[in-house]
Amino acid sequence: MMRKKIFSLLFLLSCGGAALAQQHVAENLEARYYRTGVELLEKGKYGAARQLFEKYLQHAPNDAAAGDATYYIAYSAIGLYHADGEKLMEEFVREYETHPKAVTAYYEMGSYYFREKDYTRAIKYFEQVEVPALSKDLQIETRFKLAYSYFSKRNFAKAKQSFDLLKGGNHRYTYAANYYSGFVAYRDGSYQEALRDLRKAEENEAYSAIVPYMIMNVYYKQRDYDRVISYSKELENSSKDLRNEHEI
Repeated sequence: MMRKKIFSLLFLLSCGGAALAQQHVAENLEARYYRTGVELLEKGKYGAARQLFEKYLQHAPNDAAAGDATYYIAYSAIGLYHADGEKLMEEFVREYETHPKAVTAYYEMGSYYFREKDYTRAIKYFEQVEVPALSKDLQIETRFKLAYSYFSKRNFAKAKQSFDLLKGGNHRYTYAANYYSGFVAYRDGSYQEALRDLRKAEENEAYSAIVPYMIMNVYYKQRDYDRVISYSKELENSSKDLRNEHEI
């Protein structure tokens, strides 16, 4: 009798142990789906990543990382140009409106289309970004990319409005903002403003070879021939490898 009780107890313990082991294996499997999905996403393997995140959600729909997985599925779909990509991202923002990634979701979508040079879609999503909720660096980047997208679509009024917000700061886009704002002002015949912005852009090596022709043209259009001559001498004494040098 005692031996039967001991045997029964051992059997129950072994069953319990097996159940715990199975649960542990399942948990490890879920973690592996998620971890491998992130690794694949970082390598740009969106198709395989999406499949793993979908498997993860099938096994752990209420897990703490379910929101992240839902976001990554949407992001992968966009990267694959799947028809449901934008819909999935918008559903993520609605379902997980308090999730940290909901704050940057539209920024990420805008940035993706910006890299793809699809400026119409980039504008669509950058315009939906809640800019004040972003970090300072992302606020600046969002505004610049939106401005450049407007510029690329030849919406110069909106482009300049956005570039003007950035040209007075001290950040990675300061000189670019001055260049594009100066370009639009030059195009619109606002020569004094164009000069101010272009001279600022000229301080940066990336624009120092491009803007002198525009600056010289402004002086010429203003009939300020003394400045044409003095600026040309200034250029002669510099080591700049100028564009349109013969025209200058």
